[in-house]
Order: sequence, then structure tokens, then C-alpha cells
Amino acid sequence: MKTKLKGQYVIGYNGEDHVILKDAEVVYEGTSIIYVGKEYTESVDETIDCGNAVISPGFIDLNALGDIDHDIIHVEADNEKSKNLLWSEKYMKNGPQEVMTEEEEAFKSLMPIAN
Repeated sequence: MKTKLKGQYVIGYNGEDHVILKDAEVVYEGTSIIYVGKEYTESVDETIDCGNAVISPGFIDLNALGDIDHDIIHVEADNEKSKNLLWSEKYMKNGPQEVMTEEEEAFKSLMPIAN
């Protein structure tokens, strides 16, 4: 399925540098970006007008990678395991406690960027 996204601003690459295109389009098919520019003339299966948006194809959300460890609990735990993920009585009484030091937290956040 070929999809065209239209937005007020698109961040593209002109072969030498990144550029900001006004009133531009991104076309992708599956997991591949096949066009970034102003006037894609071939037919598409779907057009989505994103309006006053910045479309930035190909970027990776490094912030999400730095904090992905906690999400495994929410996504990977099946019904049998998830019943053991409830808050303990101690937690309910004392509230949340930081597990990592500030240095450990900073290190955890920088690792995805360094790799």
C-alpha cells in the first residue's frame, strides 16, 4: 500500500544537507520512504493531510529508546505474569522511590545515543 503524507513542513535531504520544505509530501510504501518533495505525481492508495505539522521521515526517537526498559513490563507480560506486577502494600504506603541515582539515569538516557 502506497501512502502520501502532506504537511506544512517536511524535513528532507537533498543529497548534501537536510532541508525544510514548505507544503511538501512524503510517500512511503510498507517500511520504505519512496519520495520526499513537493509534487508526487504517481497514484497512491491513501493520502493523509497532516495540516500544520512537521513531517520528519526516517528520524528515530532516541528518547524513547533510553526509557524502553519499563515498557517491557507493560507489553511483554502475559496474563499470568501481569497479576504479579501489582503494587505492593509497602509501595502503596510509602509511595514511589527512585531506584537509580541521577548519574545512572543520565547514563541510561545517553546510551542509545552513543550506540
